[in-house]
Amino acid sequence: MRTAAALLLAGLAATALAAPSWLAIGENANGNKVYVDTASVKSAKGVTTVVYRTEMKARSTPPAAASPACARPCRSTART
Repeated sequence: MRTAAALLLAGLAATALAAPSWLAIGENANGNKVYVDTASVKSAKGVTTVVYRTEMKARSTPPAAASPACARPCRSTART
């Protein structure tokens, strides 16, 4: 019983250590907050990659010019 409890606690501790640490870096145009996982930031040959997440509190709206194109039905060009 004690061994099972010790293994459970060790597993939970390992999960807590591997958890991402999110840092708020600002807001997008709609006012939604943007966060970056600080452990994921990597740079190589002038390219930086990150893992980020955004809280979607406000709905984003596409530009007015994009709306008619989105409303048109798609036509398949495949021939049978």
